[in-house]
Amino acid sequence: MPDVINRSLSDIWAETLEALTPSIAAMCRHSVMVDFLLDDHIEITAPSAFVLEHLTGKLDLLERKLGEIGAREIKVRLKLDRDLKIREPDDDPAEEKTGSRPKEEAAEPEYYLKPKGDWTFETFQHGTYNRVAYFTAERMANWDPACPPIFLLASSGSGKSHLAHAIWQKALQNRPGGKVVYVHSKAFMNHYRRIARQEGPRGEEEKRRFRERYHRADLFIMDDAHRLFDVKNDWVKSRDEFRDILDDLKDLHALVMVISELPVNGLINCEENIRSRLLGMVLGKLEPPYYQARTQILKRLLENKKILLPA
Repeated sequence: MPDVINRSLSDIWAETLEALTPSIAAMCRHSVMVDFLLDDHIEITAPSAFVLEHLTGKLDLLERKLGEIGAREIKVRLKLDRDLKIREPDDDPAEEKTGSRPKEEAAEPEYYLKPKGDWTFETFQHGTYNRVAYFTAERMANWDPACPPIFLLASSGSGKSHLAHAIWQKALQNRPGGKVVYVHSKAFMNHYRRIARQEGPRGEEEKRRFRERYHRADLFIMDDAHRLFDVKNDWVKSRDEFRDILDDLKDLHALVMVISELPVNGLINCEENIRSRLLGMVLGKLEPPYYQARTQILKRLLENKKILLPA
């Protein structure tokens, strides 16, 4: 019987990664630097506050798994080094086995890939409180070349994502060959972070596809753009890329809508060169539905789900 007490930390760590969920294991393999110290300590160095915060939330899980597999207490120490350069492996073992590359969209969430079928203009509840925003959205969906770039100020629960998906679907119906891009800011940051780490021919191809999607769009919608400027987002490069996208789309006379829960002047971490571009857009406001409108929305949802309530 092997002596589990004398197993090396590196072997225990490798086996622990196999027992973790794929997302956590991938972060520990490719996004951090791991050092095996004396006295059963493992030091993990993260290159950004984003990665450090994510690992901090999983610290108890890591130590518990290490203890179970190593049959002894193993402590994990986390630290931050913004100058740390992490190189992602060029070769993907999964590709070697299958002989094919994963699809470009594989790591992106469902709402990024296709619009929600029931979020249309027909199902959007509109009235005097949001009529201007509604008709502006229709202009964009109908490819009105005179429609200016829109900064849509919309609070949570006002139907902003519903309206964005309605534009997305109607625009594709009106112009099937049009390059329509709807993206949530978090999905955008994750996508850019992923392709920025890649090197070699594969990395260059991913970057080319990224530029073709965002910088060459005919209609571009970013939802919850205020999250780009959140205090937790310390990765300035994603905001610089957003600025360059706005410049390229302006040169192409593309239709642009940026949706935010905060006004431009309320975006604390917004650099001035981005703030000036957002202030140059036409401000639109999407007010939340009134009581009567919320009642109608609830009734429609109940009817769709075939739920009957007493009068």
